[in-house]
Amino acid sequence: MIVLCVCVWCVLTLPLHRMFDLVAKVLAVEDTIFALDKAVENETISVEDFVKSVRKLAREQFEARALVNKIWLLQEQHAKARRG
Repeated sequence: MIVLCVCVWCVLTLPLHRMFDLVAKVLAVEDTIFALDKAVENETISVEDFVKSVRKLAREQFEARALVNKIWLLQEQHAKARRG
């Protein structure tokens, strides 16, 4: 019985921990892009470097948001199945 409870706990909480990490990543990317924008304004970095960095970060942010949405939908499906 304890093993089953631990497995159920893992199934329910591990995706939520992953989602928490992904949301933190999305927010960190936003902060980084803001800092890069300020660096371009101050001419600390070139526009080319800015564009390269923002494209890479935007791709990472898109993937993180897609995973957050997928986890959210799976959690909702799981909750509906448990309710019957």
